[in-house]
Amino acid sequence: MASQAASAFETVVRVEDGEYAVSCRDLQGLHIALQRRLIKLILSYLSQDTENISWSGIERMRFAAATEAPSTWRHDAGSGVRCLREYDTMRWIKIPPEGGGLEPGRYVYEIREGMAYIHAVSAGWTFRLQWLDAASSGRPRPASRSEAIFDASELRFPLMIRNRLPGDRIHVLGLNGSKKVQDMFVDEKIPPSGRATYPLLCDSEGRLLWIPGIRRSSHALAGEGSRKLLHITASTGE
Repeated sequence: MASQAASAFETVVRVEDGEYAVSCRDLQGLHIALQRRLIKLILSYLSQDTENISWSGIERMRFAAATEAPSTWRHDAGSGVRCLREYDTMRWIKIPPEGGGLEPGRYVYEIREGMAYIHAVSAGWTFRLQWLDAASSGRPRPASRSEAIFDASELRFPLMIRNRLPGDRIHVLGLNGSKKVQDMFVDEKIPPSGRATYPLLCDSEGRLLWIPGIRRSSHALAGEGSRKLLHITASTGE
């Protein structure tokens, strides 16, 4: 069984930055006894004190990968290890010391008029900005949800890239009224562990303008009367 667990680990487990991940389907495809062995093996890599993790704890993590189980789930397994289900993936991570949990610190990055580039290190995203004359550039359209175009005269500077605050809402273009950012993250299946650092674009008056890669607001739309445009392209990494 130990040999089979090691082989399964090499086949189905992804290891990155000290985290261990396996798809729910791959885990459920193993024999029940092998599922338990594989979970124990992952735990042993994360902590030298896994004997304190009970059999019932192992079963709880195993059942969390089932098709009928909730699509998002979190469990502190003990010995400084946390297990998460994020849609179709099970993840095991080491809890940061001093009870830091998964919640990172707040961050805010300012965008002032004329800036061409900003790397939001805390978010892991890069934003490239083009300031366009509407008369000479015509009416460009975003090629994807990773781009947004605003009437620059309707924006209140400095703009801000920040992470989510409790109660954040956005007036989504094409929808009546506003919608909670949290609900949009759920709709788009953004993993819970990534929601706290996901970047939002706001203006200096606190209006939420854009959730990159998801949806933009109805504020500062470019139109026939626009003279100056701001074209922003967002991407992960540098």
